[in-house]
Amino acid sequence: MGKNIIFIIIFILLAGGIFAEIHGDVSISNDLNDDAYKARIEISNEIPAGVVKIIPYFVYTNYFATTEKWDSNKPFIDIYEVGVELDVKIFYIKLNHACGHEVISYNGYNMAKLEQGLLTNNTCSFLTAGVRW
Repeated sequence: MGKNIIFIIIFILLAGGIFAEIHGDVSISNDLNDDAYKARIEISNEIPAGVVKIIPYFVYTNYFATTEKWDSNKPFIDIYEVGVELDVKIFYIKLNHACGHEVISYNGYNMAKLEQGLLTNNTCSFLTAGVRW
C-alpha cells in the first residue's frame, strides 16, 4: 500500500505541474546548542479544482555537521517527505509519507555505525484531517 500511495502522490506532483504554478523554498539553519546544520528544499503546487485546492509537495532535508572549513561538511541524516493536501475553505486533509536515512560522510561520519550494521532507516505514513483559523 505504501508504494501505491507514493506513486499516486508523485504522479499528482508531476502531472500537476502542467496546470499549476510550482512553488519552492530553500533554507539552511543552525542548531543553537550544537555544531549541526539543516538544509531543506521544498517543492509544491497549488492546483485549483473547483472549491477544492489540491497541493502536492516534496520536501528534502539534510542534517550535517561542520568543521572549521566550510567545504568539509559531514552529512549524517537525509529525510524525504512526499504528500498531497486537499483544502476546502478552512478544512484540510493531508496524506503524507516520510522516511529518514542515516548517511555516511566521505570523511567518516557514521562509519562506525556502518561497520556494526547499525545504520537506521525510518519510515512513516500519515492521514491527517484538520481545521485552519
